[in-house]
Amino acid sequence: MEYTFSFQFLSKYSQFFVDGLIMTLELSVFAVLLGTLFGTLMGLARVSSSRILRFLSAVYVEFTRGTPMLVQLYLFRYGLIIAFHG
Repeated sequence: MEYTFSFQFLSKYSQFFVDGLIMTLELSVFAVLLGTLFGTLMGLARVSSSRILRFLSAVYVEFTRGTPMLVQLYLFRYGLIIAFHG
């Protein structure tokens, strides 16, 4: 049994691929801008003369470095549900 791959589905679903590409690019640009802004603020807090700002930024950085990304995603996902739902 020989299988041949056909690209005929592209003509039917091409707009979905284009929409997905556009949404991915928009989300990427937004994430980079937000990450740059947040990173700059965290960096400024780390070198601040305020002990509270330095402590809070150190806690955030150490938590982010010390936990796996999947754990952070779970905390973010289910933490938002708990915080805003009930």
